[in-house]
Order: sequence, then C-alpha cells, then structure tokens
Amino acid sequence: GGFLPRLSDYTLQRLMELTRAKGHPDLKLSFEQVLTHIGPSGGRIQRMAAIHDVSKQAISAIATELTELGYLQRDPDPLDARQVVLTFTPHGKQLIADSVASGDELEAEFAGIVGKAAFRRVAGVLGDLFEGLAPEANSSDTHRAADLGLLAHQLRQQLGEQGSRALARLLLPPGHTAR
Repeated sequence: GGFLPRLSDYTLQRLMELTRAKGHPDLKLSFEQVLTHIGPSGGRIQRMAAIHDVSKQAISAIATELTELGYLQRDPDPLDARQVVLTFTPHGKQLIADSVASGDELEAEFAGIVGKAAFRRVAGVLGDLFEGLAPEANSSDTHRAADLGLLAHQLRQQLGEQGSRALARLLLPPGHTAR
C-alpha cells in the first residue's frame, strides 16, 4: 500500500514531463481540475467547482489561465445567459491529443519494465479496485472517463495509427483535423 502514493506521484510527474516535452511547457497539475471535465459540448465552471468541492472562483482562475495560454475559450452558455461554457481551442485539442500520446508512452514504459501481460493484469486489477472504491457522487464521471480511455486504447490497438486517425476525422467537428 505504501507504494501506491509514490507510484501515483511518479506517474503524474512523468505524464507532465512527457506532455510538456510535446510543446506544453506551462502545463500544471492544477489544470486537471478543469481539462478533464470538458466534453464535446464543453464544460461549466459551476459543475467543475461542485465536483471538486472548491469555489467557483478557484475553478475560474484556472480556466482564466488556460484561456490565456490558448487552450480554452469561453462561449456563451445557450442554456443560461448568466453562465459561460468552456470549450477547447485547436491548441487545447492538441494538448489533449498530446496528453493521450504521453499516457500511451508511459504505459509502454511500464510494460517494458514488467512485461505486457503483467502490465495488463496490474492495470485490470487497479481498475477493478478503483471502480469498487469510487465514491458514488463521482462514479458516473469516473466510469465515463475510464471507459473512454479504455475504448480509445482498444481502438488504437485494433485500428492501428492510420485507422485511428481516420476514425478521429469522422468523429471530430468540421474544420478540425486529426493529428
């Protein structure tokens, strides 16, 4: 059990290193509170604050920094004129693509250390453990993110790099190009 926090710290730091090296030198761990809650239709500051049990001002400050760095834009909320919806800019979409690629690199590093089969077993057990311990309040978001990550990984493996890019082009909004 004592190794889990250390492994978590190492994993976060290594993912940050890999993603920064892809052209995102100003990346911070705190950005996760906003970036991971922006879906295809955007994200709302009030909901993010509630999920993380922090003030709207704290989330808004992170969103402002991400906007200044060119990763996000603030759009009027079509459901509530008093609110804004945070959406990714092309630079923000590239950050997400680079983050996913960094995750793939880190998985390959880990698999290189313990072997592919052992890594798959460990990842499966940890996923089961997390699912069993996930608080109910966040479980739908947690499961959705985990399911999407697993699906993306499986699609990349089954379709290959070219097939994955072709699928991404079909799924992305018009005018956005898959890398």
